[in-house]
Amino acid sequence: FGEVWQCNDKVWAYYTEDHKYLNSGKVIAVGAEKSYVEFDDGDKGPIPNGWIHKMVRFGGGTTRFGGSHLIHWDTTRAFEGKFEGNDFVAHDGDRREISKSDLYKFGEVWQCNDKVWAYYTEDHKYLNSGKVIAVGAEKSYVEFDDGDKGPIPNGWIHKMVRFGGGTTRFGGSHLIHWDTTRAFEGKFEGNDFVAHDGDRREISKSDLY
Repeated sequence: FGEVWQCNDKVWAYYTEDHKYLNSGKVIAVGAEKSYVEFDDGDKGPIPNGWIHKMVRFGGGTTRFGGSHLIHWDTTRAFEGKFEGNDFVAHDGDRREISKSDLYKFGEVWQCNDKVWAYYTEDHKYLNSGKVIAVGAEKSYVEFDDGDKGPIPNGWIHKMVRFGGGTTRFGGSHLIHWDTTRAFEGKFEGNDFVAHDGDRREISKSDLY
């Protein structure tokens, strides 16, 4: 629920107030209060924005060896492991001093044409880099950078998303565009955003960065 959507996004949406379920479709035009959706079953029309939900699945790959992070180890290989301080310990016991920006995340949602890390077989203790070519309900087809290819269990596939980027300076959990060109760090709960300097504002989740 609540993912921000835009024109041309695939979405779930209620067609009328009487519908107790959502239908799949695509946003064709965006308005301030209603947006035009073409549904996959042939219906179409202006739909209240609050009834429209971008198609974003939870999940993605899952850990096989109890790791908390992934690291690009060498050539086309990545390993699961634990990270603390600057110390990364792979699941096989090898360790390396790294920075947080060297890490990759677990469980990021992926889709067709995404660059990924994936286990090729059950015997492989490391992941290889590749690209998702086709998506299936239980297995998806991956072409690996080392030339291997084949259907891979979806739980073995992890989108390449690095940690890193900026870090909080004032203990905030989110950012908000406050005015003109300014943004503030702060905490968000319910509809209440409290900036780190104590100012507060009632907002919706879609106002957050």
